[in-house]
Amino acid sequence: MKRGFKSLVSAFIVLSMLLTLICVPSFTAFAADPIIITTKAGLAQAVADPTGTYELGADIIFTAADFASGGAYYNGGSGFPVIGSSDAQPFTGSLDGKGYVISGLKINTPTALYTGLVGKNQGIVQNIALIDADITGGVHTGGIAAYQTAEASLSACYTSGGVIRTTASNAQDIGGIVGYIAASASISDCYNAAEVASTTINPAGIAGYNGYRINRCYNAAALSAPKGFGIYAAGNGLPVNSYGINTTRCFIRTDSGLSNSTYTKTDSQLRQQSTFTGFDFTTVWQIGSNPDYPYPELRTAPH
Repeated sequence: MKRGFKSLVSAFIVLSMLLTLICVPSFTAFAADPIIITTKAGLAQAVADPTGTYELGADIIFTAADFASGGAYYNGGSGFPVIGSSDAQPFTGSLDGKGYVISGLKINTPTALYTGLVGKNQGIVQNIALIDADITGGVHTGGIAAYQTAEASLSACYTSGGVIRTTASNAQDIGGIVGYIAASASISDCYNAAEVASTTINPAGIAGYNGYRINRCYNAAALSAPKGFGIYAAGNGLPVNSYGINTTRCFIRTDSGLSNSTYTKTDSQLRQQSTFTGFDFTTVWQIGSNPDYPYPELRTAPH
């Protein structure tokens, strides 16, 4: 009798365990399978759903015809729509360039709150190469992202060629990579080689406003305004191992009490690996492999 009872109890325990495995949902988090973007229409899908997980699977090449009247992305003259363009609909997903480029992008929203490839970034943006873009924004304007929040991640991105500009009277910040970096937010391992221009505020090569940290970034482009700043134009954050060219008035503002000379380098110095103290030239950066680009470039998104 005892043996039968023990067998019955054992069977009940085994059955309970099986039911638990079948019926109770697992709490292990798995990343969603990424949506692979290989066309301009595919990139527009990220606009429609800024919560998704996306990876580029090919170069995305825009032409002038795309933005001409009657073109697929004319949009009344505003060009390609911003991914995560508002506070109500920020970008909370993931966008990975995977070493491919986005070329010829045009955005023309001079009265908008957020203008850039990504507007308000609360997600993950990495390995993005933005080439020959023509971006005109309003309040917050950046090549890669207009506004970087504390919970967001932005790394290993660059802009090259083209122009990022604002003429808005209410413009607050404009940068080649990011317009505004919020308190406790940061960006890492990025560079700007695109013109940044403004007629109303001081532009910066990396970020218009730095509220916290800019890690291992540099600017190697012209800044068109009464005064341009190589790393950031305003804010109380820190540029950690970040540099700009002094021959194009690219120097750091001394809000934080830091010396301009520490972060201002000549064109010749920016061509030397030894200049870039703290940069990882083993897994993140490389220099000297591209005869058409003498400065450091990203391994995951070559220039």
